[in-house]
Amino acid sequence: MDFVMSVYPYINIIIGNDLEAKAFSEGNKWKLNSIEDIAHKMSTLHVEHIGHRLIIITQSEKPVIVVESKILH
Repeated sequence: MDFVMSVYPYINIIIGNDLEAKAFSEGNKWKLNSIEDIAHKMSTLHVEHIGHRLIIITQSEKPVIVVESKILH
C-alpha cells in the first residue's frame, strides 16, 4: 500500500470497481462501508499538481459512482 500511496498524488483519474474500492479503503485503515463515502474520500486526497481528481467506481448491476472535484454525481 505504501507504493500505491506514494504515486497517488500524481493520479488524476481512477477507475475501479466496488471490490477494489473496499480493498483500497481497508488498506488505508479507513472505517468506511459505503462505496460513495470511499469514492468521496479518495477524491479528497492531495493532488500534487494543478487540477482535480476524477473517481469512477463500477458496481456490477448498481449505478456507477462518479466523484469529480470532491462532488458526487
